[in-house]
Amino acid sequence: MIRQVPAIAAAAALVSLAAPLVAIAPADVAPAAPETEEAAEPDSADIQDAASEADGEQAIEDTAETIAQGKAFFQASCQSCHSAEAGKPSLIGPNLAGVVGRAAASSDFPRYSPALQAAGVTWTRENLDQYLTSPTAMVPGTRMAIPTRAADKRTAIIAFLASTAAEPAAE
Repeated sequence: MIRQVPAIAAAAALVSLAAPLVAIAPADVAPAAPETEEAAEPDSADIQDAASEADGEQAIEDTAETIAQGKAFFQASCQSCHSAEAGKPSLIGPNLAGVVGRAAASSDFPRYSPALQAAGVTWTRENLDQYLTSPTAMVPGTRMAIPTRAADKRTAIIAFLASTAAEPAAE
């Protein structure tokens, strides 16, 4: 006898129950035409509004606790090579203050790899997540080779970086 997985058995039972209903459905009934007009293609303003709303939703998720965790993870794992405070000098790697939304290799850091300079990447949260997961897979030839494997750490570090400003605060 073949052993059935419960989900497959349940699906098979539903199909067998629905079969008689399909058999008695009238064949000459045409499906109802939709009463609404076809949706228009969204224009760039609609897309921008949706993107702004998505950014706002993400900002709400960046709680003080997540940002604090990200700062702690950054200090433990990234700070030996990177600074993340506006106005501070770059270290082995570039200063990452204000990196979210910035084009890759666009700060005044003098030692970007040719690969990163040619990558054409903007550091969105998604791109940073992909890069931190495996820098050399996303940008072969990059000088940054240390990945951050844990998704929760990447998310927190990105939340922290998103909270930083590229310019020093006015006094």
